[in-house]
Parts: sequence; C-alpha cells; structure tokens
Amino acid sequence: MCFGVLESILGTLRVITLASVTDMSGVEVTEWHNLLAGFKNNQEQLRTGVYRATGRLLDDSPAERVIVRRELEVFCAFDNPEDMFRFDWRELKQDSDKTIRPLFDGRYARARDRSLHHYEGHRDLSVEARGSPPRIMTFDIRALGLCYLSDFEKGTSLAKILDLYRAQTPDEVSGEGKGIFRVRWRLARDHRRTLWIDENCGFSTTRFEVVDGVRNDPLKEWDDPAIVSDTTWVKISDVWVVRTFSISQRLQSGRVTRYDLAFEWESVNEPVNESHFTVNGMSLPTGTYVLDSRLGKPIITAVVGRSTIPEVGIIESRENSLSTSSGRTTWVVLLSGGVILAVAGSLLVRRFWHRAS
Repeated sequence: MCFGVLESILGTLRVITLASVTDMSGVEVTEWHNLLAGFKNNQEQLRTGVYRATGRLLDDSPAERVIVRRELEVFCAFDNPEDMFRFDWRELKQDSDKTIRPLFDGRYARARDRSLHHYEGHRDLSVEARGSPPRIMTFDIRALGLCYLSDFEKGTSLAKILDLYRAQTPDEVSGEGKGIFRVRWRLARDHRRTLWIDENCGFSTTRFEVVDGVRNDPLKEWDDPAIVSDTTWVKISDVWVVRTFSISQRLQSGRVTRYDLAFEWESVNEPVNESHFTVNGMSLPTGTYVLDSRLGKPIITAVVGRSTIPEVGIIESRENSLSTSSGRTTWVVLLSGGVILAVAGSLLVRRFWHRAS
C-alpha cells in the first residue's frame, strides 16, 4: 500500500494489496496514506515564489584541525509550471575586526530557452543550453526536511527524493499526539531513518533523523543521530512554506557539517517577474561579457552596461585576429625603424663628405 501511495505522488496509477505491507496495521496504512496525500497536496499548491535566505555554514574537521565558518546569503525565484528557476548563492567571512567580506558569489538561471551561469571573479556570463546543470550550490525548497546532507548540497530535486522514498517501505507509522506522526524505516541492520510529520502545517516534515547502529556495545543498540534536520513552516497565501531550516551531519571521523538558514518570502503564488531569468536581471557588474556557448564556441553577444560592443565574434577568431594584428604591427614598427635609420645614415654621410670637401 505504501508503494501505491508514493506512486500516486508521481502520477502513476497502481493497485496493490495490503498483503504487500509488512509490520503495519490497517490503521497505520490509512495514516500513512493520509500523511502522504496531505504532503502531496501542499507541495502541489506551491507554484511560484520569490525568497531570500540568510544563515551560516560550519564545517569542523578535528582530524584536519580545520574549522570553516561562513555567512550565507541566498536569493531564489521560481516558476514551477514554466520550469524556470533562478538561484544566487553567496558566501561571506567575518574577519577578526568584525569586517564582513565576500568569498564567493555565484548566480544561475534556467530560462525558457537557455541557462545563465556567472561566478564572482569571472568577467563573463556564460549562456548555455537550457539543460546545462548549475555549477554552484542550489537546492529545491520543496525537498527541505526530506533529504540527506549530500542531497541538499547537490540540489537533488523533490521528484528524485520521492523516488527514494517510493523504493523503500516504512516499517512503522505512529501518532505522537497533537497532529504529529512518526514514520520510520530500518533500511539495514545498522541504519535507521525517521521522519516527523505535522498535519497542522500542511503535513510537512518538521524533523529528519538518520541513526547508525552501535557495534560492540550490547547495552546500546543505536548511536546518537548522525544526521539531524529541523524545519519550521509558515502559512502564506494559503500555502505552508519553509521559514527556517537546519541540517547537520556528524561523520565517524568527528567531522561536523552544519547549515542554518532563515527564509524571508517576497511572494508566494504570485506572478514572478520574468526579468529574474534574464541577463539584465542578473545584476552583473558593468563590463561583464555575455558569452553564448550554445553553438559550440563562445561568442560575445553583449557587454553589461554598454550600449556598444567593442568586439563581437567567436573568441578564437578574435584571438587569432589579435595575434595577426600584433604581428603586422611588429613588422610595421621594424620597417619604419629601418627607414628612419637609413635616412639618418644618408644625412650623416652627406654631411661628412661636405666637410671633407
């Protein structure tokens, strides 16, 4: 029955009997069905949106004696029905004198017929095929609270996350009171994943835990959680959307990675300005070259902030042209110098003969 419910999330019709469910009563099956149906309904209601997020990244690796701390800034605009997506990821560092300085600024947009890519420090914006994947960190806002840290950092889509859940039948569904339900998978002898779902927040996930088994300790079956994610929600335009999100992972080496983000929504389910998915809407520095690589070789098509383009064409051709021009200039200089020397020599010879006579 669980497989059938998850298949319905992906729009697939399938009939399955209760006999295929193990360790779950009829009441639990009904609860599981209701939870996923509510979750599906809420996610489908989130069609468009614009938000900003701020937060922190901590990467503490005792074995390497390295601690990385970053301030984070995110901007995102999306139109799910049109499959358009804009995402900016910025990392900053606070120095000892409390000065905040930027370390990385990456921007990505998936428009109707192209994708746009820009990174701080590069003097160009790359225009590529629409399906070109982003080369900066992005995430699917709808998947927060359901994913592992690796999926969060890779930007795994909600559809792929649901594929994961579809392939695995939960072992337990239980109510904890006040509309909170716990869903648990024991995926291996020493690996357990648990979701907490709140029906008061559009059946959204409020906590995600992954726990590994303890070895060589008969008094303790499970270790402390290796991955923990907490998510809070706010209702805007009759849709429950993420308000805060945190996720942390602890490795056996002792390394801890943690993200904390707080979201401010500018709009939910309102028309999104399509300029967010254009070159002009990327807010790029003046002088940035726009390079279109969709025909195989990068071609300069515009320069941000300039009404005229100094040089247009395939970069390789421009480089060859510049090289040829440089060579020609060198020969002109050499020939001019030779002519000047010849004239000067002639004058000197004439002056010498004149004095001699």
